[in-house]
Amino acid sequence: MERTAREVWAERVAKLTESGLPVREFALQFGINHRSLSWWKWQLASKAAETAPKRRRRTQAPSAIAKTTTISPLTFVEMTAASETDRLEVVFSSSVRIRVRPGFDATTLGRLLDVLEARR
Repeated sequence: MERTAREVWAERVAKLTESGLPVREFALQFGINHRSLSWWKWQLASKAAETAPKRRRRTQAPSAIAKTTTISPLTFVEMTAASETDRLEVVFSSSVRIRVRPGFDATTLGRLLDVLEARR
């Protein structure tokens, strides 16, 4: 019975593995194309990986996960570009300028103005 190409290459790849030689050197010694040998080595290894039994990963019990996992809250903020007309600018006689952008904190601005007023 005639052997298939797959069987022939499987035998060559097995001999390559046993020899410990680099692919190019092995291919040169046996008069075969090193790229074909590399491809068959890869092809046979990937088929072996597909047919190998799947190993199950050890998982933690749900109670152990609950004890070690903490979830932090996230806040999503939509970022938009403010236009030049949306901002306020406060200019004092002392040349101090305060640019106030949309969404400012009024309390903080009030405290800042109080401090600046007291310095006058």
